[in-house]
Amino acid sequence: MRTTVGKSFRTPAKHAALNAHLGREAAALTHMNYWLKPVIWYDMSAGDAETQPDQQWSENCSAGIFARHARTIAGFEDRGAVFRDVQITLSEKARNTYDLLLVNLDLQLPQLGYERRSTTRWVFEGKQGHTVDLNVEMQDSAQMTFDGISRDQVVFLCIDPNNMTGVHINDQAHRNLFGENRRTTMFVTMGCNPGGLKMLPLEARENWFKVTEPLERRLANTHDIVIAAIDNDRARWGYLVVVPEGWRDKYTKSFVKQFLDNGFALKHASIRNQENEYEHIQRYLFLTNKENEQRNNTQQQRSNTQGELFNGFN
Repeated sequence: MRTTVGKSFRTPAKHAALNAHLGREAAALTHMNYWLKPVIWYDMSAGDAETQPDQQWSENCSAGIFARHARTIAGFEDRGAVFRDVQITLSEKARNTYDLLLVNLDLQLPQLGYERRSTTRWVFEGKQGHTVDLNVEMQDSAQMTFDGISRDQVVFLCIDPNNMTGVHINDQAHRNLFGENRRTTMFVTMGCNPGGLKMLPLEARENWFKVTEPLERRLANTHDIVIAAIDNDRARWGYLVVVPEGWRDKYTKSFVKQFLDNGFALKHASIRNQENEYEHIQRYLFLTNKENEQRNNTQQQRSNTQGELFNGFN
């Protein structure tokens, strides 16, 4: 059984960053008069949506953050000129966590204007007939393929498991979500050493690269990937986000600020602008210090050999 999630001292910074991310997306969508198909948001590891009594629910768990900002897109306020429907899917695979998620949603969603339509479905009615349709599913997100999503739909994906072993996107999902003309953005948390996870054999941790490699290969030419890691964090928590390239600099600045405001400094890089630093941070997260040193030595030896061969032709 999966343990209750979202309770570590890093969690407020993560939620602040997610809150800023979805706030920016929601505001932008209300000023775009194209892409009129429903906006689709997935929380692939929703957890229990439990918060502390002194915390505002809509800012301190992913379900609350989703529900709050989706209302803006459907017309909660008159700030925007364009409204559209939003479809939210909250996915949770552990039965006990799933049951608690339903209880907390039933307590909290009515305060945001949502009406329960069935055991697992809530609807917010916005303006001009637009709605937010929020559904909860008990399923393993690793099996989700996202069939039926068209190229002109705006999709947001949040993957926030207890650690890196819970980050899964199958190949069919990669093909349906990413690639040319796709408009998918993403927010992924990567706990690479909580509980000493890096004691896993290297062969097991090499699979972590296979999570990001298809994404890097299929990345739309309009988007960028930013990787970040908390400085001097023994648990090696990292974050991977996909954003439109035009948003990248402002988004990264905001992301870094949310963590700094909560006491955490970040190292970060984008794959388009800082590919070498991007790979360095990825290895820092996925490999041990010794493995990194060995790889650096191997690369240096190859570089020296190539230099000697080149000099031999002069």
